[in-house]
Amino acid sequence: SFFVVVCSSSWRRRRRRLRQPWSRMEEEAPTPAAARVRRSHPWSRRWLLLEANDEIQREVYLYLSVLELGGLSAVNRRWAAALDDDVVWDAACATVWRRKKYVARGGGHLAPREALRFSVLESASRVVDESVLTSERWWFRFTSQAGSAWTDDDPYWKGEDARELTFDDDGTLRWISGWEPPRRERDRDAAPSKSFWRLEKITRKVCRCRHFAECVCEDDDDRPVEDVSVLRVRNADFHSEFPGVKLVRHPKHWGLVFHSVWVVYANFPLRKDQPDRNISDRALARSLAEWQWSEVEDYNR
Repeated sequence: SFFVVVCSSSWRRRRRRLRQPWSRMEEEAPTPAAARVRRSHPWSRRWLLLEANDEIQREVYLYLSVLELGGLSAVNRRWAAALDDDVVWDAACATVWRRKKYVARGGGHLAPREALRFSVLESASRVVDESVLTSERWWFRFTSQAGSAWTDDDPYWKGEDARELTFDDDGTLRWISGWEPPRRERDRDAAPSKSFWRLEKITRKVCRCRHFAECVCEDDDDRPVEDVSVLRVRNADFHSEFPGVKLVRHPKHWGLVFHSVWVVYANFPLRKDQPDRNISDRALARSLAEWQWSEVEDYNR
C-alpha cells in the first residue's frame, strides 16, 4: 500500500506540473543538477552540432568515418553543403587508404570525394593493366599442391620472407632475391634462363561463394559473367607456358593476388609465420576456376 501511495502522489505532482502555463515553466531556472544532466544527455550534444557554425562542423567531420559522413549528408541541405568540402574528404581518403596495399585513385584528376568512391568500387575489380604489374613490387611462393620438390626449397615454407621479383617493361621477369627457377638437367651448366610474362583479359562465367570464391558449379546460362586478368609466365627452357595465374583481390586491404594451382604472386609481403586466412592455400583453392584445373591437366600430359 505504501508503494501505491508514493506512486500516486508522484503522478499527481507530475500532472500538476504539466498543467502549468508554458510561460511559467520557461521562466523557471533549472537547478544546477538538472543543468548538468541536460548537458550530458546525448540529444543535447546533437543539438549543439545542429546549432554550430559550418567551421566547427567541418572540424567535427574530420573525426568521423565514411559511413557517418554519408549519413550526415542526408540529414538536411545545410549539412550536405558543409560536407561538400575537399578538406573533409581528403581526411576521409587518408583514413581509408592508410592501410591499403593497393589503391586506384582514378588518375589523380578526380575530386577527393569522387576519388574515394572510385577506389572503393575498384577494390572489387579483377582487371588490371600492365602498368600496374610493372609499377608494383611482388612476392612469390609455391602452394602446397606444387609438391615437396618445389616447397622444400621455397623460403616461404621455411618461415622466411617470400621471394621478391618485378615484372619489367620489356616483358621479362626479374628475381630481386637472385633466385632462378630450377632448369632441366642437361642445362645445369648453361647461363641462367630468362622468364617472360604477358597479361591477358578473359571473360568467364563464375559462381559467387565465400571469400574470393569462384566455385565449380553447373554449366548453365544463368551464371554471371566477369572479366578477369590472367598472368601468363613462360621460361626460356620450356616451350609451353605455365598454367594461367588469375587475379583476385584481398577483401581487407585490397591487395593484388595472382594465383594458380601451383603458385601465388602478391604485391605485399608473404610470410608463413604471419598467416592470413584470406590467402591461405585452402581459401585460394576454393577460388580456383575450372579452366585452371584443365590447364594443369593439359600441362602435365
